[in-house]
Amino acid sequence: MDFNSVSAKHPWTEFTYLLEPYSSKKVSRLGGDARTVIQGVSYYSVFGSHFVDLNLRETGALDRIADVAKFWLNEGIDGILLDNVAFYIENGTESGAPITKELGSQWFSKYPTSQIYISESVEVVRKIRKVVDEMSESSGKPKLLAVDAGNTGYGVGKSEDISMQFLGTKDSPAAHVVVSRQFVKHRGWKAPPIDPEEIKNDIFTYDMLSVSDRNSMALTTVSTSDSRQSDLVALAATVLLPGTCLLYYGSELNEGTEYVNFTGDFYPFDEKTIFTGSKETDVLLSQLAMPWDQAGVGFSPALTNSTSFTEYLKRFGLRETVESATSSGRGATPFSLVQDLIAIRRNESLLWGDFRLLKSSLITEELKFQIFERKAEGFPAFIIVLRNEPNVASGTFDFSSVCSNIIPKIIYPANKNFPIDQEVSSQRVYLHSSGEPMVYVFKCA
Repeated sequence: MDFNSVSAKHPWTEFTYLLEPYSSKKVSRLGGDARTVIQGVSYYSVFGSHFVDLNLRETGALDRIADVAKFWLNEGIDGILLDNVAFYIENGTESGAPITKELGSQWFSKYPTSQIYISESVEVVRKIRKVVDEMSESSGKPKLLAVDAGNTGYGVGKSEDISMQFLGTKDSPAAHVVVSRQFVKHRGWKAPPIDPEEIKNDIFTYDMLSVSDRNSMALTTVSTSDSRQSDLVALAATVLLPGTCLLYYGSELNEGTEYVNFTGDFYPFDEKTIFTGSKETDVLLSQLAMPWDQAGVGFSPALTNSTSFTEYLKRFGLRETVESATSSGRGATPFSLVQDLIAIRRNESLLWGDFRLLKSSLITEELKFQIFERKAEGFPAFIIVLRNEPNVASGTFDFSSVCSNIIPKIIYPANKNFPIDQEVSSQRVYLHSSGEPMVYVFKCA
């Protein structure tokens, strides 16, 4: 749910006290004038003239969004995902030291700023959390409140994910989980950061983030403002690390979306992202039809005698479908790997165990193997090996500090030297990477 703004044609716009007054001190997400005119009066819109921001300092607006949340929770949904929470309440911009290289845009050149990510936005989330908690108590069924900062254009920092502030505090909680862009393309950066290390979405940058936030992160590889990508190692990491794995439909096929100028000829028919006027925004992101099959019949029976869905797949560069990924004789695919990862996540050490980066030797960093341990007290530990480099590399590793013997549970791509479920010594483990994405999961015997 997006409670930050509504369409300029929404019925709520008839009640002007619900709308955010226009301010020339604020910059729109596109970097221009943040103005929407309704019945001759200017109002504020961070997302362009087709939308208008709600005045979430106004009690009446808060009451209305609480009613919307209650309605859907009463309908029996398990929880709510709030989008664009970083924009809920904004102040005027204050220029500061730039943290991106793209200084031609007001939006990026004025950051860091007091305009977004302010404490009042966290307070709005807290008020919605109160509604969710009340509905959980009255229904006798726990309800989840998840939040997404939205398309701020700024990604995860070197040692901090600023979005985690929407968790609130132990004494005054806000969201249950917060979407982290740690494993989306470029870690969510829409303009190159000054520090190029900040765009690396690997285990090493993950290890630098706050330990206390890990269990409350919703890890994903795509979002409503981050396009689908082909990064199997990142996808595997979202399932194997602490926190919540957030799988947007279609991402389990591990196919990136090629850039195309959207013309409205294909589903969802003239439905763009909320921005216009730039290469970054005039393209559909994760919101594409689910590719069940080439013909599109799995998506809609109305496409039985049509070629439009096949043309749609070609237009967006989508080659894989659920039908082809699960066909007999196909062998291991990213889709089948995701199925295996979700199944093995039921193990206690992967559900709630601690994370520890394993740095057994310099060879780990030199060959760019990403190796870590997951361990819950009283349960067998898991050793995970990931590698996403295109060059061939091999190395011998000693995992005996974790346990004396290991059992291969998931080996992708298949390796005849690691038969599944056959115990081997952990003291000398030879790892060979052919240059393909590599995902190995070992369980301590």
